This record gives sequence, C-alpha cells and structure tokens, in this order.
Amino acid sequence: MCDFETTDVQSCVLEQEYFNSYVWQRTSGNNLAGYGPHGAADGTYYYLLSAGYLPPVSTVRLVSRNIILESHKCLTFKYHSYGLRLRVYTNKYLKQSLFSYTNMKEWQLVSIQIPIDTNKITFEGTLGYTSYNNPYVSLDSVNITDC
Repeated sequence: MCDFETTDVQSCVLEQEYFNSYVWQRTSGNNLAGYGPHGAADGTYYYLLSAGYLPPVSTVRLVSRNIILESHKCLTFKYHSYGLRLRVYTNKYLKQSLFSYTNMKEWQLVSIQIPIDTNKITFEGTLGYTSYNNPYVSLDSVNITDC
C-alpha cells in the first residue's frame, strides 16, 4: 500500500484528507522539532506534532485512495506515539475505529484484520490540549497483506 520509501506519488495510496495548519510531515531522521523517533522504522516515515495552543480537538487524517479487496486481508503498519492518539478507520464513514492507541515510545508493529467490504483506510491523528510535553505521533510501513 505505502512504505513511504518511494518518491513516486502514484505508488503511495495515502494522501492528507485536507490541508490546514497541521500536516503530516515526511522525514527519515528526527523531525524538525527534535523529539519523537530518532529515525524511521524503515527508511522514511510520516509524523504529526502538536502544540499547546491548538483547539481542544483537531484531527488530521491520511486517507487511502479507493481499494478493492477480493478476500479478507490484514492492515499492517508501525507507529510511534507520545501524548497524541492514533486511530484507524475503514471506509468513508468514521463510526468505529479498528485501532486506537496513545503512548508507544518505540516503533510498534500492528496488524489488524480488515473487513472484506473495506474500500478506504483512514489514519487519524488527534491533536489538542494535552498535559504531555512535546506530543507527537509517527507512522511507517503501511501495507495490506494476507493474514
């Protein structure tokens, strides 16, 4: 699906849903703020940083293009997080997350079985007021594989 290692945009099916002041940034080393992972799990990764002056809840989403599954599959990815929540949804309607977690201060591999009727994958970082210093969430090595 998207390992973030290519410069060919067509081979990576994740795109930011909309653009405002908060964007998923791509890097291979430390992020520009100097905190978070000290490098990617595999080559390059995306990260999202928060600041204390944000509205109580702001979400920034990476959404896949349309996908077609012919059988049950698993979504695998690696994440690294502190103080910000990462959620994963399927399809256009964001009703129930398949994954929701905060605070994994090392790269963690996740594998989630996704429904056969899945046509989109959404990664959502939730920003807002937090008691954590320098909160962030990072994402790498996103793939759809056989379970």
